Amino acid sequence: MVRCRQFILLLIVFLIFACLYSPQPVFPYLSDYFQSNPAQTSELVTRIMLVLCFGAFISGLLLRAISARMILLVCFPLLGGMEILFSSAEHIEHALALKTIEGVLFSAILPALMTALADTSGKAGDAVVWYVSASVTGSVCGRFLSGSLISAGYHSPVWIIMGSAMLVISPFFLLLDRISGNPEHIQLKTALAEVLGRKDVWACVFLIFAAICCLASVLNYLPFHMRSRHPEMSAAQIATLYTGYICAIISSMLTPKARRCAGNDRFLFRLTLFSLLLGMMILVVDYYGSCLVAVAIICGAVFMLHSGLSAYLNQHVAEHRRVVNGVYLTSYYLGGAFSSMLPGSLFMSMGWLWLLGGLFILLCVAIAVVNLVEC
Repeated sequence: MVRCRQFILLLIVFLIFACLYSPQPVFPYLSDYFQSNPAQTSELVTRIMLVLCFGAFISGLLLRAISARMILLVCFPLLGGMEILFSSAEHIEHALALKTIEGVLFSAILPALMTALADTSGKAGDAVVWYVSASVTGSVCGRFLSGSLISAGYHSPVWIIMGSAMLVISPFFLLLDRISGNPEHIQLKTALAEVLGRKDVWACVFLIFAAICCLASVLNYLPFHMRSRHPEMSAAQIATLYTGYICAIISSMLTPKARRCAGNDRFLFRLTLFSLLLGMMILVVDYYGSCLVAVAIICGAVFMLHSGLSAYLNQHVAEHRRVVNGVYLTSYYLGGAFSSMLPGSLFMSMGWLWLLGGLFILLCVAIAVVNLVEC
């Protein structure tokens, strides 16, 4: 029965991230469809992240009193309905309004999923590995589905398929136990003061902000760059660039071994950031194959850093795990939301190379900040 519950939860993670990232490789098509500019179109993903960066922490606290199963039973079918409505949106304002609502639902669903997975797994580390694996697989499949169907001339079926799948799966939440988050008896104000008073926490928060900002910026604007340089390139070919995202699964699973081999977390964090810089430099080369390799390196580096930072914070701030994870998730999604603001303006006004240059400077600052992390 436990395996059945885990399978249901991982299937939900898969569908959630397929829904979140499916518009990404077809941004140029959606930009033409909605007659919007690249920055507006990229908000179809980053608008959700902007809501998440404020909502995830609050939702995590609400799990103290509300069953995770109840949150999933209510919010997940609503998300499926929003996705079906998105298939009929004809104006960018309507599409962004639907994505804003989806962001609120995501804010409730993701902490609930993490709580439910942790409670059904024997080891907390196993829950993180399976969660990351399912989320990355869903991200890749969602992008591939949208790229393939839209290249074949189908628009609405992409979103209808995903929304319908969510509605079909929703009744299976009844098989889950009445899971609730474990209450923390310490006062929230005291916990926040202790967490935010640590330099290493602030360092980790900035590192994940910088890494996710770089990742989201590249993945959001790469389709526009490739389309402008190679007008004949199809949506399916652009979606194939995102297969490098699979490296995120491998790097996440290898993170525990990488931490042992590195000897200390500070060295591992520097190594991943330098790998991220390498991926950015490869993107300067205007060639399809090199972009494919660069995306694989960037995704692998970011998710190894993400897994390493999560493990570091949960080990070093174990007494306030719920609070520090909320702060960390806020920074994670804030980095994704910020990627459509300043980086998007750079791309639109000055071009692809200026975007990469701005991200390069951000990563150099992040490498310097690693010194604040304890060995």
